[in-house]
Amino acid sequence: MFFDFNIPYPTSAADRVGFENLKKIFAQLSQYRRGVVALNHTVTGKVSASQVVYQYLDTIHIEILATNDVIYQTNPIQPVQTTSDIRQLTRLTVVADDVTHNYGLHSNNPTVNAFDLLAVRTSNEKVFASACANYEIDIISLECSSRLPFFLKNTTLGQALDREVYFEICYAGGIRGEYPLVASVNNFIGSNTCLSDPNARRHLYNNAKRLVTVTKGKNIIFSSEALNALEIRSPHDLIAFGISIGLNPEKAKNCITENCRKVLKRSETRRLTHKAVISVASDTKIEGLNKRKAEEEQSAESRKK
Repeated sequence: MFFDFNIPYPTSAADRVGFENLKKIFAQLSQYRRGVVALNHTVTGKVSASQVVYQYLDTIHIEILATNDVIYQTNPIQPVQTTSDIRQLTRLTVVADDVTHNYGLHSNNPTVNAFDLLAVRTSNEKVFASACANYEIDIISLECSSRLPFFLKNTTLGQALDREVYFEICYAGGIRGEYPLVASVNNFIGSNTCLSDPNARRHLYNNAKRLVTVTKGKNIIFSSEALNALEIRSPHDLIAFGISIGLNPEKAKNCITENCRKVLKRSETRRLTHKAVISVASDTKIEGLNKRKAEEEQSAESRKK
C-alpha cells in the first residue's frame, strides 16, 4: 500500500481544468493498486469557515452549506470518482508567516477538525520553531524545491520529533516543467523533463539531504504535490529517491508507508483530544534535547573554523 498526503485540490469550484487534472492524477495513482491519498486544501492566515469555504460559493449549493453537519459547512473537498482501492482523505494546509498571529490551530476549532490531516507551511523561522514546538498539527511541509530561508537546526527539529510531528518532502516542485512532458518511467526526474526552475532539482536534493541529516532519517514522509499526472512517481522511484538523499532502503520505504500510518494515528489522536493535559518530560527526552543542543553548538563551532 502506498500513501500520498498532498494532492492539491482546485482552489475554485469553477476550475474545470484543475478537476480534469485531478481525475487524471487518480487514474495514474490507481495503477499502483491499493493506496491512501489526501486531497489538500491550502489557506493563508487564520483557519475559519469563511476562509476555507466561501471561495466555493459560486457553485456549491446553498442547501449544502446550510446543513447541520459541520463537516459540510467547513470542508469544501468532495471525493473524486476513482477505484475502490484508493482511500481518500482530506487535508488542510495553513500557510503561516507571522508568529504573532493566531491561526486557530487547535482541536476546539471545528474547521480544523473537519479535515483528516492538518499541516503547516512557512517561510518564517520563528513560525517554523513554533510549529515544531507548540502547534497542534500533524505535518510540517517544507518548500524543498526552493532555497529555504532559514537553517534546519537540531534543537528545533528535535522538538518536533519528540512530539511525533512529521516533516513532509514534496517532490513534484523539483521536476515540474513549463509544458506537458513525457517522463521516463525508470528515472525519478525524467529524461525529457524541462524544468521551469533550473535550480528546483538542486534545491530539492540539498534540502532533503539536510533534513535527513538533522533528523537522522526519522519522521519524514514523501508526498507529490502534483498538479498533473506526469508529476506522479511510482513507489519504487520514491524509494530510490530516498536512498539518493541518504536514507537506507527500509527508512526510504517507510517514508511512503509506515511513517504515513503513524501520521494518521497521530491525526486521529489529535482530533479526538478536546482537553489539554499536563505532561512531564522524561529524563530520556531531556537528555536527548541536551545532546542535540551540544551537537548543534559543536557544528556551529566547526563552521566558524
